[in-house]
Amino acid sequence: MGKLNDIGLKYGTDKSTRVHNYLNIYEKYFESIRNDELTFLEIGILRGQSMNMWLEYFTNTLSKFYGIDDIYQFEAERFKLFCGKQEDRIFLNSIANGKCFDIIIDDGGHTMEEQQISLGVLFPFVREGGLYIIEDLNSSVVKPGRCNKTKTKNTTIRMIKDLVSGKKIESDFMKSEEIQYLLQNTKECLLYLNKIAFIRKSTNILG
Repeated sequence: MGKLNDIGLKYGTDKSTRVHNYLNIYEKYFESIRNDELTFLEIGILRGQSMNMWLEYFTNTLSKFYGIDDIYQFEAERFKLFCGKQEDRIFLNSIANGKCFDIIIDDGGHTMEEQQISLGVLFPFVREGGLYIIEDLNSSVVKPGRCNKTKTKNTTIRMIKDLVSGKKIESDFMKSEEIQYLLQNTKECLLYLNKIAFIRKSTNILG
């Protein structure tokens, strides 16, 4: 296993082989940039297990780390927490304004509304060539009572699969202009384990 998974096991994050086994996928994307100066945002902090991992893995002391959570509190050097709900467009715009994120990870509440609104609002704030990552997409099907209370057929996993295949995207929660921006400015979207998506932003921004 890779270095990132070792650090993940050290801090007890469920992204490691302990539960989800995401970190070997992450390392394929992150190993070449781990020493770069980055601006990083993670939605869903819990008790800071994964954030501690990122803070150790990304070694550049000039990197900036941000988190969003509406329940849990976490403090660390180089890290700032914003307290609010990830489905609140006003809140998301207020924290993203003026920032350009190299990496955004959505490991938040996993509901269709939360995932899709966050993607719609925050994707424009990802830098050219940057990454927007959505974890635990299986919540679309395994927890419909909690994660899909509206019983929408336009689940996030369906939307991601359509994005991967280049099909038209439909969402009950994203605005039409957000969908258009996503389609116009996605370089590639890859889905792993049917659970985690890596969306690479284009370097030729439109809209």
